[in-house]
Amino acid sequence: MDLASLGVDRALSAARSFVRPVGWRGACPDPSGLEGCLLFDRDRRATSFDGTEIAYGVFGDEGPWVALIPGFCCPDTFWRYLLPPLSRRFRVILYDLRGLGLSGYPRRPGYRARNLTVGDFRIENHARDLAAILDAEGAEEAALIGHSMGGQIALEAYREHSDLVSALVMLTAPFESPTRTLYGRDLDVFLRGLSATIRLLPRPMILLWRALFLARPELTHRGAQLFRALGPLAKAQDMATYYRHMAFLDPIVLMKMADAMGAHSARDLLTRIDVPTLIVAGELDPFTPPALAHTMHAEIPDSELVVLEGASHGAVIEKPDDVNFAVTSFLERRLSARRRTRAASG
Repeated sequence: MDLASLGVDRALSAARSFVRPVGWRGACPDPSGLEGCLLFDRDRRATSFDGTEIAYGVFGDEGPWVALIPGFCCPDTFWRYLLPPLSRRFRVILYDLRGLGLSGYPRRPGYRARNLTVGDFRIENHARDLAAILDAEGAEEAALIGHSMGGQIALEAYREHSDLVSALVMLTAPFESPTRTLYGRDLDVFLRGLSATIRLLPRPMILLWRALFLARPELTHRGAQLFRALGPLAKAQDMATYYRHMAFLDPIVLMKMADAMGAHSARDLLTRIDVPTLIVAGELDPFTPPALAHTMHAEIPDSELVVLEGASHGAVIEKPDDVNFAVTSFLERRLSARRRTRAASG
């Protein structure tokens, strides 16, 4: 093979990636545009209450149902190590949130995403998307594992469909908007300013956004660690698909998603949860500080708490052995006890 030609091909490929349209123009993404962004297949589709097409896959052939609920802007990066051991014991649903990965929008976004609203991305709508998947699979109940914002979705799904939930697992996940506790401060004003800047200068901001995630991923990773979005144990190669996926999202849409996330709270629900709950916190997590995990543990009856030393918001990939053991052992123990209790009572 001609090495010079190979270098040109790579340069052209990189250039095409850099200048391609942001997001997608239809209601659903083109799978070819997500090359290098996803780790696991999504070979199934469910149509949600407002017509949004949700992409998902099922892994594992037997056992209770488990649903993996991703966080804000996350494809399947953070399930890299947890999905394989879970799928050997359970039937695991992995899916993309609306507007991310291979899942669609409720309608075509239009110029500068003017056809999409903050309301389209409410946490309650995400919970309805999950219910649509469970219904499509005929799952009578499932254990919900939420990472980051996925924990908010899990709690809202429990609020709306408690009969469908067998257990809750909160992986470095808050019970309300993380923008109020991020780095110990309320950053809602900063995010509103950022959103206004993106809308005022969309093209320069989009080019800057894409350069941030595509030009030098290793520098992006280092920056994430410097800002403590990830801890020192996070590996750059584990985050490569995440950074590439972020590069092709529309920042204007992401700001609407962030506004919807910031408007949610499930604090009022905590004391009324009556299913087994596991709370996993990272000692160094500035997004969901351990204090929030202790609050949840104190208020949620029958909850268990695990705090991982040296781990941050990305604990699920930073300390995979610890997280995998905590989650799988919790589910096996508590779901088995739940089945025995039901059998004895019925």
